[in-house]
Amino acid sequence: DTTGSMGWILPLFLFFYFRKHKLRTAALWLALGCLNWILSLGPYLMVAGFHTYIPLPFWLVRQIPLIGSPIQAVTYLNHFNYAFFGIAAALALDDLRRRAESPAKSRGILLAACGLIFFETMITLPRPLTALETPPIYERLKSAPDGGVLTVPFGVHLRYAGNPIKRTIKPLQLIYQMTHHKPVIGGFITRAPLVT
Repeated sequence: DTTGSMGWILPLFLFFYFRKHKLRTAALWLALGCLNWILSLGPYLMVAGFHTYIPLPFWLVRQIPLIGSPIQAVTYLNHFNYAFFGIAAALALDDLRRRAESPAKSRGILLAACGLIFFETMITLPRPLTALETPPIYERLKSAPDGGVLTVPFGVHLRYAGNPIKRTIKPLQLIYQMTHHKPVIGGFITRAPLVT
């Protein structure tokens, strides 16, 4: 639930269709979808994985008191994109159905559109994987007496509203815990153990 992708087929279909056919009933949904898409880009512009530190509109949203600090859900905005652009696509397909000369042609257009969108969202491509290498010190900690592990620097996981840098020390210390099997100070558990 932390990632989402609109793909290319639906936005391109909407762009070319509404460029040719002006449909007033879809204008609101397109505007909401475009605004939401801009917000879902996050607080800072990233280009090909490179952080440009150029603030985007969502940076302003994160500065609002009582709303900005708890809002970590940039990625949840993608779900609204599906709704906004989906309603606009439904209106476009309905308009296309009414413009078709025969019911068979309109059914064919609908099936082709749904098939293309389904194909794009369901296709699986090889995903790049990252090699996880654990430093040798954690192998030595595995045979050490019982106790906790404190990773230094402690607590470096800067993800608050004003900081564009996302450090990765906390996720790495959880990965290293799979090697040493000791409790991690400042770690993460999904539920409390039976014996505390």
